[in-house]
Amino acid sequence: MKIGVFDSGVGGLTVFKYLEDVLPNYDYVYLGDNLRAPYGGRDDQTIYEFTRQAVDYLFQKENCQLIILACNTASASALRRLQQEYLPTLNDPHKRILGIIIPIAEAVPRLSKKGKIALIGTKATVKAATYDDEIAKAWGAVRPTEKMYLYKEAAPLFVPLVEEGLLENRATKFLARQYLRPLKKYRPDTLLLACTHYPLLADLLAGIMGKSCRTILPGPIVAASLAEYLQRHTEIDELLSKGASRRFLCTAPPQAFNNLSSRFLGYGVAAEQVLVG
Repeated sequence: MKIGVFDSGVGGLTVFKYLEDVLPNYDYVYLGDNLRAPYGGRDDQTIYEFTRQAVDYLFQKENCQLIILACNTASASALRRLQQEYLPTLNDPHKRILGIIIPIAEAVPRLSKKGKIALIGTKATVKAATYDDEIAKAWGAVRPTEKMYLYKEAAPLFVPLVEEGLLENRATKFLARQYLRPLKKYRPDTLLLACTHYPLLADLLAGIMGKSCRTILPGPIVAASLAEYLQRHTEIDELLSKGASRRFLCTAPPQAFNNLSSRFLGYGVAAEQVLVG
């Protein structure tokens, strides 16, 4: 049984890359729904339906036992409902769907020195209160006597630009300055990239925010969290196959996906186009 990794496009590879590094022996299937990306401007019901279709495909067609929603939008808008409504219909108590927001939120208190956190994400992620609630909960548990401030800004055009591979385009650089300008006035000490597409722009964003602001990348945090999860849940780990296989799937013609994936992962990717939903 495999580990499935799902994202609306190529962004989840910024998580998958670190899963490979930390847990290299496991069998993985990556699915990017790039035909219907971006998810961030869609309503909650549509995000849920698209995500449900994707995880159902991974469970039913790709023999996955555990699925990581390597997508902040899906984690914020669909995860809880999938866990509460969809998973019970599978009649398999060992199937799991895990999100990425809680482990990232739990890392914030140790990564932010002054408690002034800037967050950029899709419209859906910024609108949802998930990060607000989880960061506040984690902060209160670790640093209850210190104040924490969370400043959020939507950066909706980053996802299509990344999907097109326009990482160093003049338009991308211009938009980055525009999106970050409202956040810089608060002088945050931490920048949280609340979309897995955004780490592909990490150097650009960090340069704009300056050396006094630390950029939090989700990949290392999520990979470490999954490793700990599997250590705690040996009953799940024992069901996972460990043949070090990799399979890449996408819902649009794969050429652009393959080019950007290979560039980022450092090895050739030959994704297969599949029909989901």
